[in-house]
Amino acid sequence: MRIAIDGHSIGTNTGGNEVYIRNLLETLSHLDTHNEYIIYVNPGISLDGLPPNYKTISITSNRLFRPVHLSFRLKKDTPDIYHGQYFLPPLCNTASAVTVHDTSPISNPEWFTKKERLIFKFLGNSIKKADKIITVSEFSKHELLEHFMVDQKKISVIYNGVNEIFKPDTEKIFSAGIKTKYSLPDDYILCVSRFNSRKNISLLIKAFSIFKKNNKNNIKLILVGANDGKSENLKALADSLCITSEVIFPGYIAYSDLPAIYASAALFVFPSFYEGFGIPPLEAMACGIPVIVSDIPVFSELLGDSAIKIDPHSEENLASAMEKVIFDGNLRENLINRGIKTAEKFKWQKTAEKTLELYKEII
Repeated sequence: MRIAIDGHSIGTNTGGNEVYIRNLLETLSHLDTHNEYIIYVNPGISLDGLPPNYKTISITSNRLFRPVHLSFRLKKDTPDIYHGQYFLPPLCNTASAVTVHDTSPISNPEWFTKKERLIFKFLGNSIKKADKIITVSEFSKHELLEHFMVDQKKISVIYNGVNEIFKPDTEKIFSAGIKTKYSLPDDYILCVSRFNSRKNISLLIKAFSIFKKNNKNNIKLILVGANDGKSENLKALADSLCITSEVIFPGYIAYSDLPAIYASAALFVFPSFYEGFGIPPLEAMACGIPVIVSDIPVFSELLGDSAIKIDPHSEENLASAMEKVIFDGNLRENLINRGIKTAEKFKWQKTAEKTLELYKEII
C-alpha cells in the first residue's frame, strides 16, 4: 500500500497541528516498515531518521497554489490513499482520509484572520469528498455533526498522544541547562500556547496580576508561544498592569526543550475558550506538574478530575485557583498524581495504530 500524507505544517511552528503530524509520522515510522509512505512537505524541510520506505516530496508553501500542486503530485505519485490535514486538494481522485482537529473557524470566525476564514470556507468540500474523517475528540465529532451534513459513521475519533519525552523526571535530566539557555527564573507559572484571542492569554495575565497583588513572592509568569494574525498585544497588557518585569515572553521554544520548561514550573495554566483537544495540559501532567484549565467540554472529556477547572471569563476565579494550587500542598500532590495517570492514557502508539487501521479500512 502506498500512503501519501500532508506534512506541510512541519517546520511552521504552528502548535498542535505540527505536533500531531510530527508525532504521527515518527510513530508510524517505527510501527510500519512495510507500506510505502510519501510525505508532502514545504520546500527546505527534511525529516531525519525515517526508514527507507518513507520519502519526502517538496510542495509549494504558497497557500493559493498548494492545492493545485498537490493535485498534480497525487496524479503523478498514484498513492492508494491520501491523508490530508483539514483539506483535500480540489482534483483529488485518490481514496482519502482527512484529519479535522476542530471547527473553531466555523464556530467562532472572529478569532481568525480574513485569510484563514476564507480558507475554511472550503472545509465542507473536503469533508464531503473524504472517505473517512479523523477527529481528535468526541467534542470535535459533535461539532462536525453540528456544522456539516455528514454521516457520523464516516467520522473516527482518534485521540492525540503525549510524546514519551514528557515525563516526571525531566527536571533532573534537563532543567539546569535549559533554564540557563532561556534565562528562566527559579519559580514560575507556565503557559504554552499560540497567542491567539481564543487562547485567552489576556485573562491569565490579568489573573496573575491579582495573584501577585495578593501574594508577595518571586513567582513569575512564563508565556511560551508566538503571535499570530489575531493576537492581542499581551506585552502592552502586562505593562498596563504594572507587571512588566513579572511576565516573561521567551518566544517559540524548541519541542525538545519543552519537557524541562514544563518540569521546572510550579503550575501550568491553559485558560482557552475553545479546544478540539489541547495537547499542552497533558504534556504538563506527564511532567508531573499541577494543571489549571478552562471549564470547557473537551477538558471534561479528556482530563476528568485531574485538573482544576475555572470560568474562562473570570480572572478572579483563575487567580483564586492559582493561589490554592500554589500554596495547598495536599491539593498539589493530588493533582500531580491524578495528572500523571491521566497523561499515561494518551499514547501516540495508539494514535498511529488506529490511524493505520483506518487506512486499511479505506482501501
